[in-house]
Amino acid sequence: MELTLDVAQFSDFIAQFSSPFSTLWYVFIHGGFLIWIYVIFKGLWYMWMHEIQSSYSARIPKMLLAIRVPRNTEQTPKAVENIFAHLTGTALGSRTLKEKYWDGKVGESFSVELVSRGGFIQYFIHAPVSFRDVIEASIYAQYPDAEVVEVADYTTHVPQQYPDETYETWGTEVGLARPHQYPLKTYTAFEHSLDATFKDPLNSLFEFLGTIKDGEEVWIQIVLQATDDTWVETTAQLVRTLIGAKEPEAKKGHFAKFGATGRDLANILLTQLTPGAVGAGVPVKSAEKTEAASQMQHLSPGERSAVEQIQIKASKPAYFGKLRIAYIAPKTVFNKGRASTGILGAYRQFGSPLINSFKPFKYNKRLYDYFWRKHASIRNQNWTFKAFVNRSMSGGTAYILNTEELATLWHFPMMDMKVPLIQRSEIKTAEPPFFLPMRPDSVDSQQPKRVKPTVNTPLLEPERQKTFAETDVPDNLPFA
Repeated sequence: MELTLDVAQFSDFIAQFSSPFSTLWYVFIHGGFLIWIYVIFKGLWYMWMHEIQSSYSARIPKMLLAIRVPRNTEQTPKAVENIFAHLTGTALGSRTLKEKYWDGKVGESFSVELVSRGGFIQYFIHAPVSFRDVIEASIYAQYPDAEVVEVADYTTHVPQQYPDETYETWGTEVGLARPHQYPLKTYTAFEHSLDATFKDPLNSLFEFLGTIKDGEEVWIQIVLQATDDTWVETTAQLVRTLIGAKEPEAKKGHFAKFGATGRDLANILLTQLTPGAVGAGVPVKSAEKTEAASQMQHLSPGERSAVEQIQIKASKPAYFGKLRIAYIAPKTVFNKGRASTGILGAYRQFGSPLINSFKPFKYNKRLYDYFWRKHASIRNQNWTFKAFVNRSMSGGTAYILNTEELATLWHFPMMDMKVPLIQRSEIKTAEPPFFLPMRPDSVDSQQPKRVKPTVNTPLLEPERQKTFAETDVPDNLPFA
């Protein structure tokens, strides 16, 4: 008996894939078109969400607040950590489907900034106008003698498009070397163990910012968006992986519970029907050895310390954030190497090989970037500058920074910090005396109220300007 295998049909099928184009066409007409439909729909959906979210964010009025703290303050970065913890109340609440997919409602972000212009250093917070009350309340709660003044945006005083005839700029985003679950070194690691004194890690940064020459400007910005605690679960999974612990069993659904109950009843019934069977009714001991709950005791001291610090980071409120740096100067004094080395070098002290550290963000190069390098450099230069001016959360990758890390990277100088060019509050304010006579509401009630003129406080002004309208002085104020 002979068996004959007809491979003619198989040969005809293989012949359809004789060229790449015929292969792609066969896949396309046999369901591959669904993949293209999915990709096109996904791209259009992304473009729609980006457009409505950008439009929503552009409609929110913004402000820039300059912050001046007293010269003799004894507050540590712990006070600024409390400020950041207070500002987590700005996290996005619940959204309706219309708000999410039609209005484009997203969580509002703000930025904390440090600027040196010609060696004069100033603190800023850029935020939506609706955040002003909570920002002032959180600052005054920790620094009662501080001054919070609304000022003009300093980024508008330089050219907005590059290359420029007179100015040059350099900037970068700074990312993390490891996943954001690994923490940075915080201010608690900079306390001297012998005399229990705090060695401020920002001293070296302030010393460099104080050397900025006239005409040069250095901008440092941390854009923040309050988040919920969903990232804590990924941290817990990382910890279980590092210590070799088993993943917790997933919660069983109703069908799984019903099946387990059925198996238990079947085992009981089988035991009752076969009472003479060997080992019936006696639980069988597993031959496998009992595994330890974790391998924590086998970790090295460095690995054990890293696990502990990861858990400490997850125990505090956090933000999505990103750090940006910009350097702008006239071409006659522009020195990119000095600026990048001085700033990035100052931030390297917050890193450790065992936990995490900062690294400059690398732009994804496209094919034509290798042939038109100058064009790619200009594109990246303008992209970084626009992202800084707009305080944008787009571009690069945002990462988690908790309140302790933020207070380490951005806090006000302490009393013993010898930086003479930091803008400080020189005049101590106080509450008005309780016996000061006040004007009755009925006086001049028929006359239209005059609007107090807006105070435009220039950047780095030696003394705060004050402009009063005539109606600011009560009519019954006693004079000597």
